[in-house]
Amino acid sequence: MPEEFLVAQDLHKSFSADKAVDGVSFTIHTGEIFGLLGPNGAGKTTTIRMLSTVLEPDRGDATIGGHSIRRDADAARKLIGVCPQELALYQDLSALANMIFFGRMVGLTGKEVRVQAMAHLELVGLTEKAKSKVGKFSGGMKRRINLAIALMGHPELLFLDEPIVGIDPQSRNNIYQTIEDLRDKGITILYTTHYMEEAEERLDRSDLLLVLRVPKGFSNRLASGDPAELILSQRGDAGQEGQIVVSLVRAVAEEMGQEFKVREQVARALAGRNISQERLLTTQLTVGELFTGKFLAGLARGFLQTLILLSLSQVAFHLFTPLTFAEILIVALIFAAAVSALGLVIASIARTEDGAIWIAVFFTMVMVMLGGTFFSISQGSLLYPLSRISINTYANDAFKAIIAGEGSLAHLRGELGIMAGIIIGGLGVGRVFFRIMPGGR
Repeated sequence: MPEEFLVAQDLHKSFSADKAVDGVSFTIHTGEIFGLLGPNGAGKTTTIRMLSTVLEPDRGDATIGGHSIRRDADAARKLIGVCPQELALYQDLSALANMIFFGRMVGLTGKEVRVQAMAHLELVGLTEKAKSKVGKFSGGMKRRINLAIALMGHPELLFLDEPIVGIDPQSRNNIYQTIEDLRDKGITILYTTHYMEEAEERLDRSDLLLVLRVPKGFSNRLASGDPAELILSQRGDAGQEGQIVVSLVRAVAEEMGQEFKVREQVARALAGRNISQERLLTTQLTVGELFTGKFLAGLARGFLQTLILLSLSQVAFHLFTPLTFAEILIVALIFAAAVSALGLVIASIARTEDGAIWIAVFFTMVMVMLGGTFFSISQGSLLYPLSRISINTYANDAFKAIIAGEGSLAHLRGELGIMAGIIIGGLGVGRVFFRIMPGGR
């Protein structure tokens, strides 16, 4: 059986009213890569700071190589090397100078410190950069130097606090390989991360700081209408991300419970009526009826927004007579119908909801810019031919003509005809794609 090298027992640490670590216990065996997995703020770094004797626990203890971090901290400290999450480097010094400085900090002599420094630089693949200033290194190279410094003094236990955050794939792979080489040499490693896939692929074992447990028979109890619960365990408050997860899980669980309660009530109401819940939950509308409903919904929404804006403009600026206000509303109704028809084309073509949103945003911005909304486009300019393809151009021209008294609806047959054509064309194209595109319904 592997020898226990680090044993943490019921570690607690609070900062004022905030409990950062709440009862952490685990065991790491010699030559093992052990991972602490949890979201930012879960207490991983605080746990490492206690184990490395930087912070004293409020309660609990840990032994490293048989030495207590509370009663024999000096002896425990000689066994460990720490690679912190925050880079601890002097930017104006070379890589070698940084290594020598930190090597002397752990008690190495002049000759020995240089030998170890060059050996560890070779281990992380930075021998050629030994005399280069660290300030000119990439983020990944700085992370590798950070790891090399932690190895000065040949520690038996290495603490790695999220050592691959924000680095390039090449440096990440180099650090992974270095860690595995160190493990093969018998060094024990404690590695923190918030990436589940990293913990699964790279670590011998990991200790979760936030766990959701689904009790046996949970689904059956929900289906039968009996009380059921999910068990959420966490170390400390698990940070902001952990609290978000807790809130989401609880919200989903409550929503599931409400849904099952509604289903149970509906089942009782339908008892003996020869009507299934599936029939109630399945729409009886045809594709054409669904398409028409979506078009009318878009039309109503667009027209209502325009009506509110026009009404506020009338109250504030008194722009319209009753007749011109009615004419403006007719133009607004036709414009809203054209926009709704084009929206159906976009929604029917797009494969996903996000795709439809991005297409709609891009299309809207192009139409607005070419429609002369923010700046006038004079006839004969380079943008004038392009402005003719924007539906906003014809709507804006119609609004301007009515407000300025330069024409009535009878004089706007061209603008209204083009928007009507867009409605007919958009509905035709949208209806075709609405039927044939996957997910279009």
